Amino acid sequence: MQAIITQTQQNALLKKQALNRLSRTALAEQLGLSIPTVRSVLDTKPPFAVNSKTFTAVNNWLIEQLDD
Repeated sequence: MQAIITQTQQNALLKKQALNRLSRTALAEQLGLSIPTVRSVLDTKPPFAVNSKTFTAVNNWLIEQLDD
C-alpha cells in the first residue's frame, strides 16, 4: 500500500531536521528508515508516493516532535 508525502510534510521534516541539527544518517536512525529512503523523502519534489512503512515512520516522528 502506498501513501502520499505532501510539501507540508516534507517541509516539516526538513525544518525539524535542521532545528535538531541532525545529519541525514542520524535522521534515518531516528526514523528507523534506510539512508537511501530518507534521501528520497528529502530530495524528491512533492507530492510523491511512498510505501506505508515510510509514511508511518515520517508521520509518527513528526508527531513525536510536536512535544519538543
